[in-house]
Amino acid sequence: MKPDVLATLLLVYAGAVCFWTVLAWALRRSWSAALPAGAAVGALAATAWFVGKLYPTQGLIAGLTGAFSASNLAAAGWGAAMALPWCVLPIVFARASKPTESDDESSKPQTTCRCARWWLSAGVLVASVAVTTGAGIALFNKSMQPEGKSLPPASADDVRLRVDHIATVKGSPVRIAVDDEGVVFVTFTQDRGDGREWGGIERLTFDAETNQYKQRVVARASVLDRSYGLAVRDGDLYVSRAGRFATTSHGRVTYLETGAVTRLRDLDGDGQFEHYHDVVTGLPGSQGPAVDHQNNAIVFSPDGSLYIAVGVGSDRTPGAHEWEGTILKSDPQFTSVEVFASGFRNPFGVTFGPEGQLIVSDNDWQTAGDEINHVERGKHYGHPYVVGDAGDRDDGFTPPILLAAPESNLLGVAYTESSKLPDDMRRCLYVVDYFKQNVVRYPVTLADGRMSLGEGKACAKVPRPVDIAVGPDGDLFVLSRMGGVYRIRVK
Repeated sequence: MKPDVLATLLLVYAGAVCFWTVLAWALRRSWSAALPAGAAVGALAATAWFVGKLYPTQGLIAGLTGAFSASNLAAAGWGAAMALPWCVLPIVFARASKPTESDDESSKPQTTCRCARWWLSAGVLVASVAVTTGAGIALFNKSMQPEGKSLPPASADDVRLRVDHIATVKGSPVRIAVDDEGVVFVTFTQDRGDGREWGGIERLTFDAETNQYKQRVVARASVLDRSYGLAVRDGDLYVSRAGRFATTSHGRVTYLETGAVTRLRDLDGDGQFEHYHDVVTGLPGSQGPAVDHQNNAIVFSPDGSLYIAVGVGSDRTPGAHEWEGTILKSDPQFTSVEVFASGFRNPFGVTFGPEGQLIVSDNDWQTAGDEINHVERGKHYGHPYVVGDAGDRDDGFTPPILLAAPESNLLGVAYTESSKLPDDMRRCLYVVDYFKQNVVRYPVTLADGRMSLGEGKACAKVPRPVDIAVGPDGDLFVLSRMGGVYRIRVK
């Protein structure tokens, strides 16, 4: 239970008990009523003091009102229902137990009144149990679900396009991929609310009858936490995942190699991917001090080779592991892994451009700005020795083909030459900008082996976009970190 929900429950319960016990004392004016009233007032004061400790900087009222939600409302009902029997029933019983002045016929109304009070007390008890049980179940169910997501609207910047919100997925999604049949897969991480996190994959399948996407979680396990890469190949799913585990010895912290690429298979055809097998191991994983950097995007080339983007665990120093800050290449059988290119800080998005040329986005928005790189075998792309500089240079480092402004955060990338798109939208690189919350397309030119990008044009506005993929019919699928999945298509 979150602090604000617990605070609401305790305050309402203590406040209700205090109110009714004080009222009982006011009606009866006896020591037997005064003692519970005094205890209730003291309990309310102690509860307020305890709850105030939950919000030491904001203050009690500001903390509760700032975090108020449906969960708080349920907790308030729960607290009031819990207090009801303890507060109302003593008053009812006290009045119902008063002796009558005579046993003649005039006592019949008193008897009827006492019966009514007994029925009232029974009704109060039943209602309290019902409300308490219902509110408890509601809070439990809500704790097992992701927080409600209020998604800002998405819209098209190009009048030829339309943007459809096709689904809202669980947790905090990171990656999106589309297979040859147009089935969409999304990786997500979810906090269970008890300190444990797990990850999963959700599948979105288009239903022609309803014209909507059916959603189903097809994989879920703690080992899928931090799955920052996703690819589909021959009916199998592949995730680039990383743990974070360190050992200490005599003041030295050593992070273990927890990164892996895992293949998920549905062996019995029931739609659940229940069989996991690591095809690439020994990746650095999440290394300190920049623990958000890890092995990220993965992509298969037409010949079946697997390319893996790996971030470096430091901000401005060389990585301790030889695979940090690199693009790795594995053969189709996953028997050998080599460093294809190096000199990256946190490469996040990977795709193939014209003639199978590799394109990678590299995150460095805190300093010079994020990069888009045309990645070729054996080349070094500067990190940590060169910051920014998209111009030509002769120092042995390869400059990016695009250097974004620091206020941009370029994440997922996708390239398409689909004939179903207008001419000016083909042979374009589509990039999601997390900070500017839009999708931008860049015309791609490849001449004499050198790639260049034309002027970027905004296609659509999407709240907090984190990844993008192209479907077999040319549709673009954009994933929002807030949980929304959007389809961009020609009208």
